[in-house]
Amino acid sequence: MRGKPVQIAYSLGDPAGIGPEIILQLLSGSWRSHPIKIRIFGSTNVLRECAAVLFHALSIDQHRVLGGCLECETVNVLNQQIEWQPGNPSQEGAQLAWNAIDAAIDSVMTGESDALITGPIHKAQMLKIGFPDPGHTGYLARVSGSQNPVMLYDSPKLKVALATTHIPLSAVPTSLNSEVIEYTVKCVFNYLKDLKITHPRIAVAGLNPHAGSGDNFGPEEENVVIPAIRALHTLDADIIGPAAPDSVFFKAIQGDYDAVVALYHDQGSIAVKTIDFRHTVNVTLGIPFIRTSVDHGTAFDIAGMGKADSGNLAAAIELAARLVLSKQ
Repeated sequence: MRGKPVQIAYSLGDPAGIGPEIILQLLSGSWRSHPIKIRIFGSTNVLRECAAVLFHALSIDQHRVLGGCLECETVNVLNQQIEWQPGNPSQEGAQLAWNAIDAAIDSVMTGESDALITGPIHKAQMLKIGFPDPGHTGYLARVSGSQNPVMLYDSPKLKVALATTHIPLSAVPTSLNSEVIEYTVKCVFNYLKDLKITHPRIAVAGLNPHAGSGDNFGPEEENVVIPAIRALHTLDADIIGPAAPDSVFFKAIQGDYDAVVALYHDQGSIAVKTIDFRHTVNVTLGIPFIRTSVDHGTAFDIAGMGKADSGNLAAAIELAARLVLSKQ
């Protein structure tokens, strides 16, 4: 693939985690995809010190990563150097992560970058310094003025969107309504169309065992899921459901569906991460720019040891570039 480079903004995440080393690992390897230019928002001294320890072929100057396979520049979001240690999160590191997120968001909101990719953050430390949301998704919606972001997992074998996300399991039945499901399906429909799937096939999972079995296990399928599917009849798509949750993901993997809408977090995330954790990318729908993310955490236990795997980040970059190119 050749052409104009896709401009990617990457927020470094918590510096004590593996966010710095996975991007440097990726830059030190080979790249055969569409030309990509990455702007790393974080701390130049963190990148420089990480490269010196783990990636001797890379050199970090004030604005560039030298010796890497991708065109890349760095943006220092703090005026001072940061004291950091792999595996030991701090409030200073959390503040760096927050500043990096804001700068990277600004880059995509102003059109300077085509897509945003976020490195992993430590949510507990972020909350300690006043970060107003439990994770990236809610914060991205907040600062972009979006009301209803949708979390979607994209892997080569399975695509799963979540109708509800980080809420207690006990709160799921009262949080679900037909409008929530309709909106989620429409976001998934638009996403699949961006991927050039002309007539998407989307399955909506049931909430209860065997999708309710004729209302024997609960009323949600009859009262919530079925009315939502009926309301979506005008979409140029096949909307199937309520589908039995214990078989719907297998059928999707076999090719019966292009995507599945799961009704709560673990119903969908367990399935897709079990199938292909390494290549599963977190995508945020319902916001006014392309955002993908690694689907793993900070991995403090292996940070700085050279054990981190950049494969998930590579998948996030590949998908972001594909989505950018689909809209050109």
